[in-house]
Amino acid sequence: MQMSRSLMSSRILSSPKPFKNLPTLTCRLSSTLPIRYLNDSNPAIYPPPSYQRSDVLIHPQTGVKTGVVPSPPLAMTPLEIANLDQTSELGGTPALGFYSPPPIVPWGSSLSLRSPEVSFDYFDLLGSSECNDEALVQLYKHGILRVYNTPTDQDGQWLLAECFSGGGKDKRDERDRSIYTSNSGPMKTLYGTTWSTSTSSSLQGSSTSTADSAYTSLPLPLHTDMTYFHSPPGLQIFTMSSPAPNGGGASVYRDGFEAARALFELDRGAFEILTEAEFTYRYIDEDQGWHLEASGPIISVDKTRLHEDGTPVVKSIRHNDLDRVGFLPPLTASVPSAWYDTVDLALRKWDEVVHERGRVKEHLRAGEAVIVHNNRVMHARESFELGEGEERSIVGCYVSREDIESRWRRVMTKRLE
Repeated sequence: MQMSRSLMSSRILSSPKPFKNLPTLTCRLSSTLPIRYLNDSNPAIYPPPSYQRSDVLIHPQTGVKTGVVPSPPLAMTPLEIANLDQTSELGGTPALGFYSPPPIVPWGSSLSLRSPEVSFDYFDLLGSSECNDEALVQLYKHGILRVYNTPTDQDGQWLLAECFSGGGKDKRDERDRSIYTSNSGPMKTLYGTTWSTSTSSSLQGSSTSTADSAYTSLPLPLHTDMTYFHSPPGLQIFTMSSPAPNGGGASVYRDGFEAARALFELDRGAFEILTEAEFTYRYIDEDQGWHLEASGPIISVDKTRLHEDGTPVVKSIRHNDLDRVGFLPPLTASVPSAWYDTVDLALRKWDEVVHERGRVKEHLRAGEAVIVHNNRVMHARESFELGEGEERSIVGCYVSREDIESRWRRVMTKRLE
């Protein structure tokens, strides 16, 4: 397939490299950096090329830990310490530079997926590292992108996933799409590496799981995917292959970080409950032999940092009403029935901010892909009807959270000169 746009497009020529002069994250440690933290961040104890700790004493034969070398003199300047204070939860080290992402941009119903800021051409992403870097920055800021001119075959999904996964080095002439040897591309899950909501698609393997409501024409409420994984995917890529012919099946999106902030402002008690309660999620597929379960709070917060206005820093959202099963109160709950009443009230407040405001609805066209930060942005689908021989089909894949966060660190790390 030929490129639809020249790599010398005005977009790329007019866009500076996104990791130059990025503003620092608008959050800070809630107290002065402890000396222990500074000592443990000392670049002197993390030598290249592995950057692993060198102050741990290990028996040369048995590998048994025998002690720790006393901390060397702190080898950080005041400027380095100041930058460390601004490092987000994704990490940073003076030896490699400091992770300095732009502020996260919360959004509501006013967001347009067709705005230039969050819209990218598929072939520009593949052909230009500068465009790829810009897309990574915008994905970090908004948690969602639209990619147009996307091929709907397996290679198209794999190559798009490679733009947001792997080690981050530009190896465009050395792509390895083998499921066994590649270190980039889609995350392998129970749905395979690539998937389709049409069971007749070649992207859907015969042994992959399809025991999910996504394979129906029913409406789906707002949710994040794979809440039953201990580490849910970082990204989900949806590429429209065949829209519903009658205009049904609209896709819906909601910024979970903005919803969490709205809940905090509406009812702090409800917010705190949803950061503490451990909800359990489950997936069962009798035909293919899957039984997955995992637990976690709906809202995960950073317990070491606050935003400058004193509000919590939300790290991730895990939410799916359809996959949530029975969950137990903590041992500290002296009256379980009262605890469940409190949780139910918090869930109703959460439903209020999630479903009654801030939703973005989009009718995707064939060849349009939407990439969502699965730990932040919830997605849903309206129902649709199909006649004889008609179908609505979306193809796509996942990218692991580890992969996308690694790409963000590499692209948005500033070295101190």
